[in-house]
Amino acid sequence: MNKNFSNHDHYLLKLIIFTLIFVCDCECSSNYNYVTLPSSYSVIGPFPIGEREEGVDSMQYYTKVAGGGANSIFDLPRDSSVSYPSELGNEGRVRWLEYTASSSGSPLPYNNSSSSLSIDYNDIPWQFLESQLSWSVYMWYGYAVGQLGVDQSSPTDKFIIYCTNVLRYYIIDNNNNSNVYEFIGDLYNYGVAQQVVTLVPGGNYTVWIRLQSSVRQFLSPHAAFNLTILPFLQREDEQQQPPFIIVETDSLMSSVVDGWLASTYGSITLLNVGDSPLPLSNLKLYNSKLEIDIINNNNSSSSSSSIISILPGQRYSLSFSINQIDDELECSTITNKSILEISVIYESSSSSAILWWTAFFYFLGLRSNCTVCGCVSTFYAVWDWSPAL
Repeated sequence: MNKNFSNHDHYLLKLIIFTLIFVCDCECSSNYNYVTLPSSYSVIGPFPIGEREEGVDSMQYYTKVAGGGANSIFDLPRDSSVSYPSELGNEGRVRWLEYTASSSGSPLPYNNSSSSLSIDYNDIPWQFLESQLSWSVYMWYGYAVGQLGVDQSSPTDKFIIYCTNVLRYYIIDNNNNSNVYEFIGDLYNYGVAQQVVTLVPGGNYTVWIRLQSSVRQFLSPHAAFNLTILPFLQREDEQQQPPFIIVETDSLMSSVVDGWLASTYGSITLLNVGDSPLPLSNLKLYNSKLEIDIINNNNSSSSSSSIISILPGQRYSLSFSINQIDDELECSTITNKSILEISVIYESSSSSAILWWTAFFYFLGLRSNCTVCGCVSTFYAVWDWSPAL
């Protein structure tokens, strides 16, 4: 084990890993995202609420119940001349305001795959409100509304969508206002809220993102979110595409201490992007040097499970145990990359091909000059296929 693994080496190795991810993705993806994300948002708020996780929506009052002629808040007019009462607003009212969003192309290789917004309502006298109402003034909510469109040339209508630092958000079809998708956001930014959405090529949509204050984190009026939409692209022969993807940010592997895994357990999270249930009996885990068993819902180990099916759009963490007999795992250096490959093999009952995703766990050293050295795992995944024999 190399005990002279410096911070510079650590960051350089991560750069190499991200470059490999980019190359692997480019082999099976286009350089276009096929979705035009919001470049600006119309924002309304802040409105006071009680608990941060759940609260009533005072804007509902201004729909049809109040004689406003709207069936839901999505039908309310969004104009700078429209205002609503709020004890947190200037002169007791809040209005729709326009904010410019920032975009990014991460994750590679997609262009403008993310749309971000950060606001703090700095025009509101928060210190004065806090002196009168205490810290409860920082418990508020609002909405950010933007427009997104799908390119007519998009080869797919399935997209992976997730939004950080929000509890709930919605996508409404502009051609059919009754067609509303509701999603749960990644409130604490753990990277665990990826979902599948069907967006028609050439379609236009409105996204409503419910903003919530960060009182428990910052005790401030600041709120921010990051909306990401990625296409689920297939290779030329779409029949050879695995009906699932691996959620990298929600897959776990233990650290390594002196060449041995600190725990024999791990998990790889799958997201079913197909149109039919995915039986776990069609899945197997494989490594050429280690014994790996899937742990089914009865807490027993087996090479596969016939009890559970992953429904379309559903996530499932495939737990497994590893029997590391005698092969030690070294911490990676610039010249020596320590990789644990685990293949998630899918044998389709309706296809003549065996498909698989391969999860690559890298073990990065974080300490030097130590008696008992350890390293943590980082992760990415690629997929491939081979004809059935």
